[in-house]
Amino acid sequence: QPPVARPAAPAPARNLTPYQRALVQARAEGKRVLLVFGARWCGWCPRQKQALRSPAVASLLGQRFVVLELDYDLHKNLVQHYR
Repeated sequence: QPPVARPAAPAPARNLTPYQRALVQARAEGKRVLLVFGARWCGWCPRQKQALRSPAVASLLGQRFVVLELDYDLHKNLVQHYR
């Protein structure tokens, strides 16, 4: 018998950007993606990062969101898209 055509396999996760991985994970888990932008030059960003990573906040956010922290200067395309 001739071989059965199979759908193309999804791209391996290693070929996806962190943003794309977050979207895939969120879809699989039935959650939304929370993009958190920070920058080295931002004075408040370390405090924001500390707050988001505290066990209580991280647990609460993790129930509904896949949280993705991104560098503002490295991801300006996403900054512009979601502005």
